Amino acid sequence: MKWMETDCVTAQRRFAGMEAAGQFDPGTLTPDYAGIRDELVAVLPSPPATRTARGRYDVEAGLALYRILACHGFTQRQAAADGFWRHLSLEVLPDVVAARWEDRQPARFWSSRSRIWLRVVWWFIHLSWQGSEEKTRDILDGITTDDMVQLVERPGRHGFRIGLYRAIMRARGARRAHAAGTEQFREIMTLNTVKAVMTEPELHEKGLDGYVAGLYAVLAGRSRNAGRRAAPAR
Repeated sequence: MKWMETDCVTAQRRFAGMEAAGQFDPGTLTPDYAGIRDELVAVLPSPPATRTARGRYDVEAGLALYRILACHGFTQRQAAADGFWRHLSLEVLPDVVAARWEDRQPARFWSSRSRIWLRVVWWFIHLSWQGSEEKTRDILDGITTDDMVQLVERPGRHGFRIGLYRAIMRARGARRAHAAGTEQFREIMTLNTVKAVMTEPELHEKGLDGYVAGLYAVLAGRSRNAGRRAAPAR
């Protein structure tokens, strides 16, 4: 199918018009885009009512979007085009985005590439992918919206290290890192950002999984040292 894009000027006008009218309705769609919309709307759960439910909703929305776009021949190449995500957000699924983000921030629709919601959830699933939807869902238990931000907003100088990020997410799922909350995941991502500048993760003697295990080992060592310093003297 033909993947359409919306430039920033058109996006701004389109968003301003919907905001002024108080109606975030889809535009005039081609049959292909109308089909994508119908397929997605049919499987999306109800918009999240609580903060806790938002992470689960975002995961399910991302998995549905990832699956449906793939069925239409969507690839990582198209996913790199910000104009595509602006078009999807403003013309195809504006009501869905508005239901998820009731404050109607323009950044979630078009104005900030790293915050466009549909872009974020698609890339989060792509960077977490474990070979199947079932396996990917299994490792994403307990994910929060903040966790998604930690992953998607750290592309590095040469773009996303997809294999590395999938290994990080696999390790997070295996260790049930969500029990320690977003803070630990943020520490892992920050530590990786620093170490990946000095060390090539793919050259680690135990591969990417070994490299990621080393990140967790460093954090565990820091926690033990912090505990010793905090312990009262006898």
